[in-house]
Amino acid sequence: MANFDREWPEPSPVPDDLVPAPAPEVARRGGTRVVAVVAGLSLLLAAGIGAALTSWLSLSPAPPATAPAAPREQIEVAPPQPVTRTVVYEVSGSAGDVGSVQFTDEDGDIITRSGVPLPWRTTFTMTGDRRPLVLVAQRKKGGTGEVTCSITYGGKVLTTVTTTGRYASPQCSA
Repeated sequence: MANFDREWPEPSPVPDDLVPAPAPEVARRGGTRVVAVVAGLSLLLAAGIGAALTSWLSLSPAPPATAPAAPREQIEVAPPQPVTRTVVYEVSGSAGDVGSVQFTDEDGDIITRSGVPLPWRTTFTMTGDRRPLVLVAQRKKGGTGEVTCSITYGGKVLTTVTTTGRYASPQCSA
């Protein structure tokens, strides 16, 4: 068992060079005034900068000064006239053949004709931009020879298709 009642020797004193010297007393007299003055000036400076920035941002820039334009000579230009072209659909077959045709007209509508004698032909005019042109034919009665369809636009043949057989069905598109 440990003996805690034992007397311990007195600790030796700490040498003076190891003990820091006490800090000198600082006179605080008038220091609070300096801090108050600096804080007040800072607030005034910030308020002045804020007011200047606000008024600067709210200003709209003045439009640049320009000299009036010299009057220009007015030239009348007629609008371009829409181009009108002739469209020709043709279906040929042997004499005595009877067929049906479907085609798009000048308005883009699909027209169907049944029981038409071959050869068959229709013509119309198209004004402005060319729309899709489609012609489908089929022999319903007659021989077994060739059936041909063709589309002509503005005098130029755009497409020609030929098929053969009892129910030949050429399909042209341009």
